[in-house]
Amino acid sequence: MHLSAREVCQLADRCFSAADLSSGMATASAEAIWWTEAYKQAGFTTLQSLLNDLENCETDALTLREQRSIAAVVDCGEQPSLVAGTPVLDLCCSKANHNGSGFAYAAIDEADDTRRTLGYLTHKAAERGF
Repeated sequence: MHLSAREVCQLADRCFSAADLSSGMATASAEAIWWTEAYKQAGFTTLQSLLNDLENCETDALTLREQRSIAAVVDCGEQPSLVAGTPVLDLCCSKANHNGSGFAYAAIDEADDTRRTLGYLTHKAAERGF
């Protein structure tokens, strides 16, 4: 099956929106799926592995465990890295904007099937100028 980048994003966004993720989080997650499909040929596999658990995904489950001026530690709870990635990136970029550099750490489970999407965060950080 061949889909355009737009179609990949639309399909993934619909899945995340149907699971009641916020509009911004659904869009960011859909873009991560697109990136993973385009660069690792694993976006659809990643999305499919997550479909049964999508209704359990929520950014409200993330908690800020520790924070310093340039560093932060986020507790992801049971959330996959796809859900935690964008908020942690936003926190890191915010610290870098305010302090010249920023670090954020979030532990993820080794069995997390969405780890393949982490490269997308590097892409987004570079797109933001970091």
